[in-house]
Amino acid sequence: VSSSDITTVPSTESEYFAAVDVELDKIAGKLGAVQESGMVANIAFAMPPGFFVPNVSPPHSRMFSDPTLQTWYINMLERLVERFSSEIDSGLIGALDILTEPADSSKQPNNGADDWEDLLVRAVNAVQAVKPELTLLVKPLYGDIQNLKRQPCYNQFDNVEPATNAYISPRFQHSNINGFNAPPFQIERPSKNIIGRKIINEVAKFLRKQVNNCGASFDDLHMSVGEWSAPTCAKENAQFAADFMYWLERDDLSEVSSVSTKRECNVTKREERSSCRSELKGKKRKRCIARAKKKAKRCIKKVKKQKKKNKKNGNNNSGGNSGSGLDRFADEVRFKRWTYQSIGGTKDFDPRYECDQDGNNSFAGQTDVFDELDVYFARNELNE
Repeated sequence: VSSSDITTVPSTESEYFAAVDVELDKIAGKLGAVQESGMVANIAFAMPPGFFVPNVSPPHSRMFSDPTLQTWYINMLERLVERFSSEIDSGLIGALDILTEPADSSKQPNNGADDWEDLLVRAVNAVQAVKPELTLLVKPLYGDIQNLKRQPCYNQFDNVEPATNAYISPRFQHSNINGFNAPPFQIERPSKNIIGRKIINEVAKFLRKQVNNCGASFDDLHMSVGEWSAPTCAKENAQFAADFMYWLERDDLSEVSSVSTKRECNVTKREERSSCRSELKGKKRKRCIARAKKKAKRCIKKVKKQKKKNKKNGNNNSGGNSGSGLDRFADEVRFKRWTYQSIGGTKDFDPRYECDQDGNNSFAGQTDVFDELDVYFARNELNE
């Protein structure tokens, strides 16, 4: 839901609602095709009232300087979920990204308006009062992965998932896009290890704060990537796509982690000991607990052995993070969903197009990037 096709800023709440409704009509017109394909739609909201203050850096949404516009925004989210109530109930719409790139610049006056960290709590509460079963995706300022650590405690919510965009190399990932000084095929592709460190480490810092400061559980903190791209005019874009998705595929233990983590070993031990105590008595209970302890020790020994092997072989992602430059919480990072950026009206992000040396795109159908996406999805069936 974007304001990119709108040239006049709505000056009243009713005008704003009407402008958003035009964009929602476009979404409604596509849902039949989504349903026929057996897929699920996630709606990303990118149309804050008042739109943006022109010619300022970093970008600033007017609603972060106007409390009235923030009220319009919350009212709009309520209207959105009411409009698509039946599609949400049926599961056709699976999630709502409440604001794709919150633009709240500290350089601009707030005039009594909430900052994003406070406004998102109001927005979540308002939407959940209407549709508590709808999954909400919440991003940090500007959707920037480096701002994840500023997010509030997620265990204060139900059915709310942390999300972030993943432009870990902005110029490379915006090759041939105006304003990024990134001519076609001129920006070097970031290496696989750099991609991993920039994605996994930032998410790991966020997880550490959520667990240590908020008392959250790793099991409740699966991340979503709201946007990433491998543009047509980016150098070696197919290899970048393959490397990027390698790091996203964190929950396929056959490829990502050949052994349990130390934490998982201890969790299993606690569960088995608890079962021993609740179901057995006397000597049988003692033997059962002893077996659980021995099993955990063997498990941890296997983890350490595998990590040493990985470090020796230079394997930076399988069964641990030793020697990879990854955060110690890296093994806990899991991604639940992600979105490949493909903007309507431009071919620069469309994986069906190819770019020539002059930056001109032409339709090719099955490109190398498209093939990499195909391979990934062949391995990862859509699960609800």
